[in-house]
Amino acid sequence: MRQKNLMTAGPKSPPDPSLPVQPSQESSPVNRYYHMVSVRFKLLKLLTLLLLIIFILMTVTFYRDNITYNNLRYLLRDLDEAARSDTGEVIGTIRYDADGNRSFAIFRGNLSIAGESRVTVYKASGRQLFSKAFLGSKPVLVSSDKYLLVYDFGGYQFAVYNLLTELYRQSLDYPISGAVMADDGTFAVLTQTLEHRSAVFLYNNKFDLIGKYLKDKYVIDLALKRDGRELLLLSFYADGGDYVTEISGYTPFEPAEKYKVEYRGEFPLKAGYFGDSGFCAVGDSALRFFDNEGQNVSTYDYGSMSLISADIGESGVVAIFNKNIVGGENSAVIFDTKGNIRYNNIIGDNCVDLKFWGDYVYMLTDTEVIRISSADGTVSTTKVESGAQRLLVYDEKTFLLCYSGWTQTIRPES
Repeated sequence: MRQKNLMTAGPKSPPDPSLPVQPSQESSPVNRYYHMVSVRFKLLKLLTLLLLIIFILMTVTFYRDNITYNNLRYLLRDLDEAARSDTGEVIGTIRYDADGNRSFAIFRGNLSIAGESRVTVYKASGRQLFSKAFLGSKPVLVSSDKYLLVYDFGGYQFAVYNLLTELYRQSLDYPISGAVMADDGTFAVLTQTLEHRSAVFLYNNKFDLIGKYLKDKYVIDLALKRDGRELLLLSFYADGGDYVTEISGYTPFEPAEKYKVEYRGEFPLKAGYFGDSGFCAVGDSALRFFDNEGQNVSTYDYGSMSLISADIGESGVVAIFNKNIVGGENSAVIFDTKGNIRYNNIIGDNCVDLKFWGDYVYMLTDTEVIRISSADGTVSTTKVESGAQRLLVYDEKTFLLCYSGWTQTIRPES
């Protein structure tokens, strides 16, 4: 029989590390499609970076004169949406350092404070958004849906801000005595000139001067419609020993008056537009209600009462009167836009601040805040710490009380 040569199996020798390792059949090969996609994305990234570098070099080389502070300022005008107020809970107390005379305002749901050296904006959570230097002995804040304006009453400069930074600043030749701003950012500044007792400069939201109104009368107050399409000036002059009040309305880009109203024997105090239904002029002896064309709708004479305070809102006017010269009995009267009385009742305490916001009237006294509904006349009161300087309305359920070193947020239960 033929014998088979049998090989005895021995131990396996280790692989030689110098030899290349062959891939096993079980390992997954590289996917050619995804490999090509990865290579293309890398090339695209490098190409984008190269184009960006070329664009920057061309811009700096050929458009160097256009890279200015003003152009960068315009770039920042509308980049502040992310800095709007928090949508969550508001903090109970926001504290700040003393800074002399102060002005307070709500700007896009944020607390704004102008002191004698700085303008500071805080989010509702208490976080500081920004703080910019502004020197003024009597700072006054004016806010709108777009910008925040601060001017030095009796001084010469004003500045405009958004929620990120200062956008515009200007110094005038004569003292500033007032300013107003519309929701679209249009604003007007009241000053004077060498030849005129009053001068009103009207600017659009790009800070271009679009109107100049010069008067030989003293302008006491001014107002802008919410859309910025009409300017109202309340002024007076003396004639034959009497005060003569003049109300004039202007449309931007049209130098002629849209309407003019005059009446004698009354000193003007303030004026303001309602939402879309005319305006009101507050005097020392009467409230006068007008339609959109400047026609007098109704007049409310004070009689023997003396006016303490008044505020004009979109849906009406509230006035606080002292009814008794000897005593301290005060009354609150709320009017609609036509001059009809919606509420009339006694309020026993002194009025520190007054606001007509939405359908509610808020009155700050030494010890409480009184809220009155102009719709049904319901009244609610909230006890507060004395010493508050200003009342700001945050929303229908929340108001802020501004003190010398802190602002307190209050949400009444009712």
